[in-house]
Amino acid sequence: MCSNRILCTKKQGLIVLKATKFDEVKTPAYILDEAQYINNLKRLKYIQDRTGCKILLAIKAFANPDYLAISNDYLSGVSTSSLYETQLAHSVITNDIHVYSPAFKAEELGPIQSMANHIVFNSWPQWLRYRDLMSKQVSCGIRINPAYSEIDQPLYDPCRPRSRFGVHPEVIQSLDGLSGFHVHALCGQHVDVLERLWGHIDDQFGQWLPDLEWINLGGGHLLTDPTYNIDRLIDLITMVQNRYGVRVILEPGTGVVVDVGYLVASVLDIIERDGLIAILDTSATAHIPDILEMPYHPRILGQSQGKYTYQLTGVTCLSGDIIGDYGFDAPLAIGDRVVFEDVAPYTMVKNTTFNGIALPDIYNYTCEKKLVSMKKFSYSDFVQRLG
Repeated sequence: MCSNRILCTKKQGLIVLKATKFDEVKTPAYILDEAQYINNLKRLKYIQDRTGCKILLAIKAFANPDYLAISNDYLSGVSTSSLYETQLAHSVITNDIHVYSPAFKAEELGPIQSMANHIVFNSWPQWLRYRDLMSKQVSCGIRINPAYSEIDQPLYDPCRPRSRFGVHPEVIQSLDGLSGFHVHALCGQHVDVLERLWGHIDDQFGQWLPDLEWINLGGGHLLTDPTYNIDRLIDLITMVQNRYGVRVILEPGTGVVVDVGYLVASVLDIIERDGLIAILDTSATAHIPDILEMPYHPRILGQSQGKYTYQLTGVTCLSGDIIGDYGFDAPLAIGDRVVFEDVAPYTMVKNTTFNGIALPDIYNYTCEKKLVSMKKFSYSDFVQRLG
């Protein structure tokens, strides 16, 4: 039984991980918690088993090949958004591969459909352009845009004004050749938002659903958050499937890897300037870019409302490479380790070598309580990208 978790404790003001050789890890480093990942997958499988829906891992958020392979035993497959993501999926996934892209290149569509089960087109012109080239073995869909979302950050709002994503109902013509609709209008949200979104989908697109085989409700579902109401989701999925005779598909990314990833960093310097500033050997812009893009404030193991407050910052030359302010019960010292929690999504797939700083190595904390190296990066990884 895979039930061990990374645990934290305080030791002389430092954050350490029990039952690992955490202090021997060269920083910066990502650590993936295999047991937590499997616990999340079991929760998702429970939803599938109760409803008959399909749940896919959106690998745009998290694409570690070894962890993708683990998902084969629990999920219905993965969703991809490009030729390279599809090739990665094809190399490790034994279940479905569903592909959506805002626009396909003609020369890539052939290789993609040779590896995919479902392909979703973003616009009606793209569908008309390529439908005669599609294999009969591939289930084709079109992305719809319900013009409704509850996302505050425009950067992540697929239904923002003038959004390039999906078609509006007045654009839909014959459904000949199409098997399903795809909609994505959530971002790290719960079932109450999905229920309201469904009302808009039903009002605008419900007339076509009886003629389709499936509807993909996209990602942005925070399904493995402990406060997510799974029973309400099951009721909603069951209602949709029974009313329209379609299969519901969900493709969470972040929602699959909640609490799976840690980023370990070391304190390089401490500066006092209108308060304490700690410079770490990591970076918001290079290693956790959503800190700046969302923005958001990642949790730290052992953080408190203590009397020692530090602004934690990155090591790049970007003036705004600031992670945030954090409280500690004891003062930080040069060489101390700082561990950021819940950083598996949108980090390893988006990180950069800006300023030539090292990519964090990747480790797996296994179900057997072993810390195993998965990938070590070096200067060659930096220079080979530059030509």
